[in-house]
Amino acid sequence: MAKIQLGHQLYIYQLIAKEYGTGHQIFLPKIEELFKAEGIEPEDLGFETYRDVMAACSDFVTLTDFKGGRSYVTIVQNEQWDEALAAPVQEKGSGKAGKPWKKKKGSQLKAVKPRHIQKKQKKAKPEETQKPQDKAKAPEADAQAVPETPSAEAQPEAAEPTAQAAPEAKPETVAAEEEEPKADETPAVEDAGHPHVFTLDEIRALPDEPEAEEEPAYEEAAPETPAEAEPEPEPAAAAPAPEPKAADVPVQEAPQAPVPVAPAKETPAAPAKEGPEASVLPRSLPRSFSAEVHCKDELLSLLTRMLPFDIDLTQILDEDWHHALATGAVEGSRSRVSFPIRFLAEDGTSPIRLTIRRSTRPIAGKQWSLILVDGDDGTGHAHDAVGIEGLPHVDEGAWSDLLSQGAADSAKSPDRAFSDFASFGSWESVLATLARMAAPEVWSDSGAGSERYPILHEYLVSTFVRLSHEGKILQVPGAGFAAFNTGLVTAFQEDIYACLTAATAQDPSPWQLAGFAVAGAGELGQKLVALMNPLPQPARYLTSLADIEPDTTRLVSIDYHGILLGETERLPKAWLAAQVEGTPAAALVDDLFAAGSAPATRMQAKTKLGHALAQDPSVWRRLCRDLDEALQASLVHARTSYRWCTPAYEPSSDSLRLLLPLALSDGRTVDAALSLELMPSGSYQASSVVTLDRARACTRVISSEQPSWLRV
Repeated sequence: MAKIQLGHQLYIYQLIAKEYGTGHQIFLPKIEELFKAEGIEPEDLGFETYRDVMAACSDFVTLTDFKGGRSYVTIVQNEQWDEALAAPVQEKGSGKAGKPWKKKKGSQLKAVKPRHIQKKQKKAKPEETQKPQDKAKAPEADAQAVPETPSAEAQPEAAEPTAQAAPEAKPETVAAEEEEPKADETPAVEDAGHPHVFTLDEIRALPDEPEAEEEPAYEEAAPETPAEAEPEPEPAAAAPAPEPKAADVPVQEAPQAPVPVAPAKETPAAPAKEGPEASVLPRSLPRSFSAEVHCKDELLSLLTRMLPFDIDLTQILDEDWHHALATGAVEGSRSRVSFPIRFLAEDGTSPIRLTIRRSTRPIAGKQWSLILVDGDDGTGHAHDAVGIEGLPHVDEGAWSDLLSQGAADSAKSPDRAFSDFASFGSWESVLATLARMAAPEVWSDSGAGSERYPILHEYLVSTFVRLSHEGKILQVPGAGFAAFNTGLVTAFQEDIYACLTAATAQDPSPWQLAGFAVAGAGELGQKLVALMNPLPQPARYLTSLADIEPDTTRLVSIDYHGILLGETERLPKAWLAAQVEGTPAAALVDDLFAAGSAPATRMQAKTKLGHALAQDPSVWRRLCRDLDEALQASLVHARTSYRWCTPAYEPSSDSLRLLLPLALSDGRTVDAALSLELMPSGSYQASSVVTLDRARACTRVISSEQPSWLRV
């Protein structure tokens, strides 16, 4: 990727900081409007888009991509640059100008506006130099370029070679001066459109990079900033050359195979474990966040204020860093990366991102340092509005709705259990490959956001957890191979297996997902048959009729407080509005279901609504009575049809739930489901309500056959 000169970077820093300040997220189109108002185009800096320009300014710009294709820019404050911009401009001839050769401190830092590139003029100049004999056009062209040229052309027949050399040298000098801006304009822009997103193979290649990129670019002279151009002839600088070839994550190659089976990558994985690369991973990216990343007190205090008070912060950071490495969620450059954690930012559309940077001098023995928390360096007040309950959790999956809110927050998600076992390129590529290979099925729902296959995601990780408990994940350690039965089949009713190869020392998890295969088909399928007999078996969930049919003679206890105070957003809005009509809680219902509101805002609205409901005994009794009547009506229906209720798998406790449909709004149309757990006493506990979309994802883990009230 092309680099931006130091003077241009300083100008961009000054322009954006003056307009919007530092430490705040700015919508990228606003940055584009600001640049256009100043007459700066991306081509003036050698890039195709304004986003590429911001990505190239990674030393002082944090570029964050949210769901839906929206990008935000955060300017990181640089005190040295601020001092340089505030200092008075010294004339070249001033006596006490200091040491002109010193490049670090502010006296030599100067903001330079990028020069606008005129593409048409560049094409016109060579034509003028190609026709020096055209006497009709020569006076005009020569008057604009070199005044000595007419005198030289006036004697074209002179036999003196020195007289001919002079007019030829002048056009070449002019052409060189005109071509000079091309170095800044189009310097190998093939990489400019691609953000720095690490795959696992790219992470393995990182240790081969030289350590020269650790320092921010502003502390070097302008000609030295394009570190990625690699002008040095040392052997270390030549190592990154094959890096693009290493970016072929095994799972991502599956669509190119002649059959929908990913080619095995065990051959390149084996030598990677034996070479010197296995011992140099700490030079590239840390393996443990708590052991290798220094966190200053200001940022730790900021995280403590933003997150729930009862969490183990060290454990959260370690687990989320590992999860980001395993799922390909680490983004950035070789010396500065960011990754998401499990809590939502204030905008409610994406998780909080932490940014770490490699330091030239270890701090407390740690080579990396935490420098930003969601664009904040810890000195501002951007996150002071977070309430005492902290920011909400990222949605871990539909399985969490089967539990009460407190139990779901403390339970380990199947998604993280899967990434602890195996690493892979990204969920998008894995799920797309599996969806194309399996028999056609609807894997999306209306409340899934930007994820394409949320139901398939839930199915795969929950199936993995169940197989782990059943001991059905088969391993052949001597061959560095493992596999499990996904429970899915192709259109020809062939079982689909997930195949894994032993990970290298650079991988965060012990296994690496190589792809999906059918027994005997393709390289992976043949290896599966050669190494395993019998083949892995699918998961089993149901053992008795009680798993699919409730005993209507047993007591069913509803947790009214947990549902009406903690899960009101899952209840039908029409039913809630009808129950609280004419009370102060009516306006709070509208606030809770307001479209586009952030999760933090919805959480506050839910808390206020819960208080209002609890303080009005008549409304509270009416809500409890309606819930109980809907439950009893559904149990009566269950006596006549064993398929009225449907089982769902809860992976955090490896147990089953029965989903009982509820018709709350009009008594006829099912608009929610009640999660029933069979207790050791023999009674049922109903502790949560599940929306129909989420119920569909939970029940698909067990069976593709859905009851009539859940069918799309």
